[in-house]
Amino acid sequence: MKKFFLTIALVAATLVFTSGFNEEAAAGGRGETAADVELVNSFGSVSLKDYRGQYVLLSFWSSEDAASRILCASYARECAKNGKAVHLGVNFDEQKALFDAIVDADGLDAKAQYNLTGTAAATVRHDYRLDGGTLGTLLIDPKGRIAAVNPPAEMIASL
Repeated sequence: MKKFFLTIALVAATLVFTSGFNEEAAAGGRGETAADVELVNSFGSVSLKDYRGQYVLLSFWSSEDAASRILCASYARECAKNGKAVHLGVNFDEQKALFDAIVDADGLDAKAQYNLTGTAAATVRHDYRLDGGTLGTLLIDPKGRIAAVNPPAEMIASL
């Protein structure tokens, strides 16, 4: 079973590092101020600005992009384990039932997962230049700037 998960992780890492989600695709890249997003789920709403003063991992994922889904779950576990960053997952699936099933199956904290559709999804995709279809995770520093794109676990652990 461990070999299976290791294989999935290696495939996901390969997909991410060869994908179009890079510094140029993510709101201008490292050092740029992350676009503020207003996220709403059944537990309430948050704004990215609410987390100024903290590190935030902002994961963009969908059921169609397996690499982004795996990375989102991995980052969520890392943040829960070390408590050094807040993790927010932004999902773009049109079917809420699918989103809910994945959150449950992957053991994600439902309070930190947000399913965006319609205009809200289009706005976030535009603001973060995600129109190419490839998704990933941004590390946002306490000042609200993008510190890294798809940061390695060692970087999160060293915060």
